[in-house]
Amino acid sequence: MRDANSGQLITNLLLNRADDLDDLVLLACLDSAFPKDAGKEADPDDLYSGVLGATLTLGRLVKIIERHPRAFLLHGPTLREVIAAATGELTREIREEGIYESSWDVFEALANVCTSPALLADAAQCLSQATPPTWQQRQLPTPKWTAARSQAADALAHNPFCPAGALALLAPLLSEATAAHFVEHSDEQVRDAATCIVDQAVERIHRTGPAAPKQRNLLTGPTVPTDDILAQQDDPAAALSAFLPLKARQNAAARPLEPVFKLAPSGRDLPAEAELIGVD
Repeated sequence: MRDANSGQLITNLLLNRADDLDDLVLLACLDSAFPKDAGKEADPDDLYSGVLGATLTLGRLVKIIERHPRAFLLHGPTLREVIAAATGELTREIREEGIYESSWDVFEALANVCTSPALLADAAQCLSQATPPTWQQRQLPTPKWTAARSQAADALAHNPFCPAGALALLAPLLSEATAAHFVEHSDEQVRDAATCIVDQAVERIHRTGPAAPKQRNLLTGPTVPTDDILAQQDDPAAALSAFLPLKARQNAAARPLEPVFKLAPSGRDLPAEAELIGVD
């Protein structure tokens, strides 16, 4: 390899594009991408520290582990240190400066790779107390910001290593669909918060749902005009045929209606087949 940059490029290509690497090659790539000191704390003034750095690091890990599930087996201690360092950077910046609605995705990446209950508990506490960026704190959080936080809470709650204490902090922020999974949780605080969210959702659905259709008596049909009323019409046959559906009009010759109006206002007989429908 000509230089460190070329070596890093090849390492990234192998980790991100190659499948079925044998253990020795995969371990060499992981050791190159995440060396032993990769988990050291970043400089707060570094451009890639804080939320941005955590987003890049955790997002990279998600892709690598999805493609190479053996990564934790071969390089687990170092990868866990990297995750811990990224989580620390993430929570530090959010507590100090707040978080933008576009940055909440980092919690989903963390939930996909973190196996430490302590780190998940710290992330949950940070999320539950998070605010918009300091320059926006005079305003209420926007609906998009709140929805993004709820999605981040859902991701952490679905992590099987998330402890009950962390779930209790997340429960009031969960989406309705996710809360429904925790209504029978063993922890009473989690269970109560989830049940409250689900009950509110059900009540809202019942309150805003469409009104139940009125029952219709199928045995009650339209009221057909009497002969006396039809006698007052200019065109009795047309007035009577208006009470028939189109299909019934077409088949009326085979199913005549009663009463049958037989006399026009002038008193002369109508043709039998024209009494009801006016045949073609």
